[in-house]
Amino acid sequence: MLAQVAAERRSLKTEAKRIERERMTASHEVSRLVDAVSRAAGAAEDALMVKLAEVQGRVTAVERRRRELADREAALADQVIYA
Repeated sequence: MLAQVAAERRSLKTEAKRIERERMTASHEVSRLVDAVSRAAGAAEDALMVKLAEVQGRVTAVERRRRELADREAALADQVIYA
């Protein structure tokens, strides 16, 4: 059981690193798009707003997954303590 928990923890750690990179990329993209929207007008502004909404949705999903990973890590830590 300890080996299985250790393997899952390694997997979670790897995914957490990937999620953090994705979060940083999306956050930078949000900043870039906010700047672009502030300088755009008309159809270009509308298109940028659509893209901004998509990226913000991605940030929300990544944050949700990051919380899920943290919760799972905490549950695994409890298993190791009580095992």
